[in-house]
Amino acid sequence: MKLIRYKADLLVYAPVVILTVLLLAGCPSPTAPDDPNDPVDPPAPQPTVELVVDINSGAGSSLPEKMAVYSGALYFGADDGTFGKELWRYNGSSAVRLTDINTAGDSSPDYLTEYNTNLYFSAKETGATFPSLYEHDGTNTVKITSLNLPSHLTAYDGLLYLAAFDVLVNGQELWSYNGALESSAADINSGGEGSFPSFLTEMAGVLYFQADADNNVGSINSELWKYDTTNGDSQVGEINASGNGFPRYLIVFNGLLYFTANDGSTGNELWSSNGTTVSRITDLNSGAGDGVIATDMIVFNSKLYFNGDDGSTGYELWEYNGSSTSRISDLNAGSGSSLPINPYFAIYNNALYFGASDGSTGIELWKYDGSTVSLAGDINPGGDSNPSHLTVYNSRLYFQANDGNSGAELWVYY
Repeated sequence: MKLIRYKADLLVYAPVVILTVLLLAGCPSPTAPDDPNDPVDPPAPQPTVELVVDINSGAGSSLPEKMAVYSGALYFGADDGTFGKELWRYNGSSAVRLTDINTAGDSSPDYLTEYNTNLYFSAKETGATFPSLYEHDGTNTVKITSLNLPSHLTAYDGLLYLAAFDVLVNGQELWSYNGALESSAADINSGGEGSFPSFLTEMAGVLYFQADADNNVGSINSELWKYDTTNGDSQVGEINASGNGFPRYLIVFNGLLYFTANDGSTGNELWSSNGTTVSRITDLNSGAGDGVIATDMIVFNSKLYFNGDDGSTGYELWEYNGSSTSRISDLNAGSGSSLPINPYFAIYNNALYFGASDGSTGIELWKYDGSTVSLAGDINPGGDSNPSHLTVYNSRLYFQANDGNSGAELWVYY
């Protein structure tokens, strides 16, 4: 009877003993089968890329460009196929044409800049030889000042600064506008062809720009200049002692001014200035080859990004961290270029977006999140959609693109 009771007890406790031993030995415990009633996690939402509006309906292109956000709306120049390139506004639901400044063709709105609660831009009216400066207050659009060929508008020190000329004999110089009157700020190339100030950029309370101080007709001496209301204008440095430095696409990064320039021997490269001197940062494409393409640069994740070419991998995405440069990827492997001349950089949702091609998708919308470069949208499969004029508005990324059917129109990514 004792033996029978012992065997019965063993049968009862044996599974418990075996499970305990397995757990002590590090073996996984048995798992219960999935409950079919358990909720399933929804898939992560996928990005949307879609046509916003077909302004020039059908296969025609409206070519929306020069985008700017003002008063809660997206402004840009576009051509509906009837009125020419005029000023348009998109409010998040519909797009409307605001002007017909040139009834005989394109007014070509450009340099859209907000100042003193108004939107200012350059446009060419009917019959005019040169564009003029226009003001839009959200409702009305009016031509202001007698200045011609306004360009590179920027708000600085409580005024609107721009390059323009009042009469042809003085050439294009630096002007300011206070909302009522225009004033000459600097006449760098006095009595000559004009200094043609461009890429106006503020750093530490001083306005920097490219200008030509050569008074000899037909000659050019394009270098880096600066201006402030206390000290007036002065040249910062001599980049190319025997020619033109061409400092362009100025941008502030890590407390210094960065730009592309050419010293006449190393090609177009990355330069910097502390406001007193100029220094060359790179020679990516050794020798006279251009290592940094003269186009817009952008600061993202505390680094400076630009379109670079080391002479062997073509135009690719590069970064500068303040001390060294590195190529992010060779998206179009080998000597082929992945980036067009102007990739139209923009920052959206903690990523850097731009136009590029891996050699098989055509020029499409790509993004870099700080670690990986990936395709954001293949808008024109088998062709180039050429995304351009990337602008963030209303928590979405807007741009011009061509899907191969609707022409170059306004698109959105979100």
